Amino acid sequence: LHDSHDVHLLKVGFRADYGAGDDRRSGTDESAWLQETLDKTPYRTKYLPSLPAERGLYVGKRRIRLCSGTRIIGDGALANSRIVSDYVGASFRDGLLWLREPHVVEAWAEGRPAGDVDRGFSHDIELRGLTFEASDFASAAATMVCVRGVDYHDNHHVRCGGIKFFHELELNRRYSLAHEDDPTTDNAVLAGFDPTTPDDLNQAIRISHLTGGTDRYSYTPGDGKAAVAVRLNFVRDFSISHVRMDYCNISGWGGSARPGKGGELRWMRRLRDGYISDVHCTRSNGAIYFNNAHNVKIFGCSARDVSDTAFDFEGCTYCLFDGIHSVNAGNFGISVFYATRGNVIKNFHALQTAEAARLRERYATQRFKPGLGKTLFRRLAGFEDPDFEQDIVLDTGSFVYEGEGFGLVAVDSWVNVTYRNVNHHDVVMDLRAHSNAREQYLQDNRFTFTKPAADGDALVAIGPNSSSYARWQGGVIQSTVEQPSGVIPLLAQGRAYAGVTIVDIMECRIDVPGVDTSILIGDVRRSGRAPGHAFRLHGNLVTAGSRIEILNINQRAGGAALQLEALNNRDLSFSPVDAETDQGDGVARYRALRVGLKATRSR
Repeated sequence: LHDSHDVHLLKVGFRADYGAGDDRRSGTDESAWLQETLDKTPYRTKYLPSLPAERGLYVGKRRIRLCSGTRIIGDGALANSRIVSDYVGASFRDGLLWLREPHVVEAWAEGRPAGDVDRGFSHDIELRGLTFEASDFASAAATMVCVRGVDYHDNHHVRCGGIKFFHELELNRRYSLAHEDDPTTDNAVLAGFDPTTPDDLNQAIRISHLTGGTDRYSYTPGDGKAAVAVRLNFVRDFSISHVRMDYCNISGWGGSARPGKGGELRWMRRLRDGYISDVHCTRSNGAIYFNNAHNVKIFGCSARDVSDTAFDFEGCTYCLFDGIHSVNAGNFGISVFYATRGNVIKNFHALQTAEAARLRERYATQRFKPGLGKTLFRRLAGFEDPDFEQDIVLDTGSFVYEGEGFGLVAVDSWVNVTYRNVNHHDVVMDLRAHSNAREQYLQDNRFTFTKPAADGDALVAIGPNSSSYARWQGGVIQSTVEQPSGVIPLLAQGRAYAGVTIVDIMECRIDVPGVDTSILIGDVRRSGRAPGHAFRLHGNLVTAGSRIEILNINQRAGGAALQLEALNNRDLSFSPVDAETDQGDGVARYRALRVGLKATRSR
C-alpha cells in the first residue's frame, strides 16, 4: 500500500464541528463513527485536513481504541488537524488513544508465547501531523501495549502528554516487584522475558517533532499524576528527536534497577539501543531518566525548572549523555543511581539558583524530598556486585551554583570514576565515597569560590574507601575572596579498614587567600591498623604562607604512621613547603570538619 490519503474524513461524513457553535466548547460526538472507521479500515490512511480556526474533531469522553495498521495523519503541528477529547486519561497507563489488542493479551497470558514471538505484538501504527487536545488533562495522547513499527511525528499537544509504550507482561501483572529480593533471580525472567535474547520487546519506535504539553504539573495538586512526552517500557531500537513540551518528560524502564529485583549487572537490560537528540523539557518531573537501559545515547538536550533530578541513569550500562544542559532541578542536575558500567557524561552544564529550592512548593508536590536545590551531581544508591567492575566517566563540563551558600557535587557510592576537565563555580565536592568505592581519577578540574566559607569547612574532599587508588592530577582550587584561616581547600583521606590506600596529588594549584592549611591529608582510621595508608604529593603549588598538613589519626590510635612521599611542593611565592604533622587533637579536628552538604550551608 502506497502512502496516500485513502480515507479523507471530511469527505466520508465527519463533521469536525467542535468549536463551531456559540459556546466554542462543544460539537458533535463522533467517537462511535471514528471507532468504527478505524476498526474497518486498518492499513488505510485516515486523513484529517487542517480545519478552520478553533474547529476540531470531537470524540467526547470515549477512549479511542487503535489496532494494527492504524494510520491517522493530518497537515502538521502548525496546522489545525485537531482531535478533541473529554476523556480524562490521568493515570500512569492511560491515554486518549489506546492500543492493546486481544491477540496480544492472549499471547502473553502465561508468559512468553510459544513459537514466533512476533505474533504477540501489534504492528504498524502511524500518527502524524495531528493536534491532540484534552479538554481537561491527559498524561498521554496515545498509549500502546506490545507494538512494533510506530511512527509518531509532527504532533502538537494541548493539555495532554505525548506517547507511552508498555509491555503486556506488566499489564497482566506477571512482571512484579513483589518477589523477595534475590540477587540470583531476575524479576523480568520470572515474568516470562527471555533471559539472554531481547527479542520479546517493543521495537522499531520512531518519534520526532513534538510540541505543546499540559497546562499544569499534575492532574490535581500533589497527586503525582503527571504527563510525559514519551514513556518507554521494555523497548529496543528507538529514536526520539526534536521535542519541546511543557510539564512533560522522557523516561524509560528496562526492568527494576534495585538489587535483588534484576539490577545486578549479570542481568540483561531491557531498554536498549536508542538515540535521543534535541529534547527540551520544562517544569516536568525530571527531564530524561532511565532504569536498566543499555546503549542509549542522548545528545543536545536540556531541562529547566524540573522536580527531582534532571538527567538520570539508574542501573544503566554503556549509555551516554553528551551536550546536556540543566537549569534548576529540585534535587540533582545530573545523577546516577544503582549499578553503573560503561556510562559516560560529557560536555555538560548544570546550574542551580535559589529558585531550585522552591520548586516542590511551586508544584505543590510532597514527592522527591528533600528538594534542597543545591546538588549539581550525585551518585548514590549503588550496590556491590562482586562479579563485575563498575565505572563511570564525567568528562568536560561545568557545575555552577548561584544560590545561598554553596552548591554540591556529592558521591555516596563510587566505583572506578574518571572525572576530568570540569569547572565548578561556588560548588564544593565530597568524593570520600562509600562501601564500594574503589578508584578515583580526577584530572584538570577547576574550582572557583566567590564567597567566604566558614572555619572548618572542607571545600574539596577526596579519597576512596577501599585499599585501592585515587589520583588528583593538575587542576586549580582558587578563591576570589579571602577565606577564614580554618577553611581547608583540599582534604584527602584514606579510611579503608584493611590494606593500603594510595592517594596521589600531583601538580595541583591552590590559591585560596587567608587559609592556614591548603592540603590536609590523613589516615583517618581510629582502629590502629598497619600498614598506614600512603600519600604521594608531587609538584603542587599552594597558597603563599600556608602549609600541607598530616592528620595521623591511625598512628595515634596505636597503628602505623601514614606513609608519605612529598617532593617539589612549593607555595605561590615559590618557597618550599614540607608536610607537617598536626600537633593537636586530630580526632576532634576531623570530627569538626564540615564536608559535603554541611559545608554548603552557612553556620
